[in-house]
Amino acid sequence: MDLSDIPRRAGTIMNYELFDLGGTRVTPMTFVTVLLIIVATIVISHLLQRGIVRLARHRQIEDEGSIGAVSRLVHYVVLLIGFGIAFQTAGFNLTALFAAGAVFAMGLGFAMKNIVENFVAGVILLVEGSIK
Repeated sequence: MDLSDIPRRAGTIMNYELFDLGGTRVTPMTFVTVLLIIVATIVISHLLQRGIVRLARHRQIEDEGSIGAVSRLVHYVVLLIGFGIAFQTAGFNLTALFAAGAVFAMGLGFAMKNIVENFVAGVILLVEGSIK
């Protein structure tokens, strides 16, 4: 086997179609890309959380509850976006899932109105600070 033949064979293996998912060819390279997106999402989320904590300390914000609440909300939003991009890259059509999630959230909001109101109020209190 010639050593100059290795990159060509590796490229062939990485682009070998394993299966078709929603019109997207799924290859080993697709799995590598999805894994890299997930890792990048986690790293970006971690860096943003650290940045928020440092910014709060720099601005001398001493309310740990507010800092923690904002940090966790940013973490969840970044993870939601990153995992959505990863699943879309893998070939999953998330349009129907998001539509079903919206319908579920509406039903949950109407059915558990008081609980949702109290949750939102709690988040607002954490962010705004304690009542004096």
